[in-house]
Amino acid sequence: MNRPLSPSCPRPQRRRVCAGLAGLLGCAAWPAWAADDALARQDRRFVDKATADGMAEVELGKLAQTQVLGDHPTIRRALDLVDRVAATPATVLITGESGTGKSLLARQIHQASGRPGRFVEVACGSLSESLLESELFGHVAGAFTGAAGDRPGKFLQADGGTIFLDEVATASPALQVKLLRVLQEMQFEPVGGAETRTVDARVILATNESLESLVAEGRFRADLYWRINVVTIEMPALRSRPDDIPLLAAHFLARAAVKAGRTVEGFSPAAIDALLRHTWPGNVRELEHAVERAVFL
Repeated sequence: MNRPLSPSCPRPQRRRVCAGLAGLLGCAAWPAWAADDALARQDRRFVDKATADGMAEVELGKLAQTQVLGDHPTIRRALDLVDRVAATPATVLITGESGTGKSLLARQIHQASGRPGRFVEVACGSLSESLLESELFGHVAGAFTGAAGDRPGKFLQADGGTIFLDEVATASPALQVKLLRVLQEMQFEPVGGAETRTVDARVILATNESLESLVAEGRFRADLYWRINVVTIEMPALRSRPDDIPLLAAHFLARAAVKAGRTVEGFSPAAIDALLRHTWPGNVRELEHAVERAVFL
C-alpha cells in the first residue's frame, strides 16, 4: 500500500484530494479539508487508524460488506425488518431504485440469518433466458452445444444458504413458471436432466420496478408475485434521507483514503453543502463513486 501523505505534505497535494469533489459538484474547495467530528461520527476512527498503522482497510472491508449505514427513519425501518425476519425462512422481496443498496441489504439478511451455507447472487437481467436457466438450475452433459459435463446451478450452490435473485422482473414468462415451482417446493431439474434436485435455500429477490404494475400489464405472473411478496423491504432513495449523506460520505471517504494511501481529515463545510444540495439520481452508489474520485484525483 502507498504511504499516506503526512499532515506536512505540500499544500497542492492535499488540495487535489478535495478539489475533485468540488469540481464534480460545482462547489469551492478549501485548501485542506477541515475535520468535523459531528459529521464523520463513527467512520472517523477508520481515518485515524489508517494514518496510524495502515491497517484500517481490514476493518473497512468488514464494515463495507456487512452493514447498511444510516440513521434516517426509513433506513431504521428497513433494518428493523431485517432483524425480525433474518432468522426465519421467509422469502424476502427488496424494492428500491438502482444504487440504493439492495444487494448489500440481502447480504446483511444472510449474515444475520445464521444459515451455514453460502450467499449466492445472480444478476438475472445480465443473462439471456437460456443462459439464466442453466445458471440457476445447472445442466447435464450434452444438454446443449458446449455442455461437455455436468454443472451445478446457483440454487444447488446455495443449498443451506441464501440465493439472491437481483432484477427478478426481467425473468421471462417461461422462467417465471420454473421459479414459482422452486419457491413452492424447493425442487427443480437441471437443464437436460430428469433427476429432481431438492435444496434448502433461503430466497431473497430484488427489483427496481413496480411488480404490481407489471402484473397489471400482464408482464409478470400474479401467482409468482404473491408467492414472493411475503416480506417486502423498501430501500429508500438517497434524496429522501439527506440526513444520512454526511455519515455515508464520511464512511466512503475513510475507505477511499485507505485505498489511496492518503491522509484526509474530512470535508469542508462547502463540500458538505454541495453533497446535501445534489439530488443523487444514482443514489448511494453515485455518492460512493463521487467521493472516491475526489480522493483519487
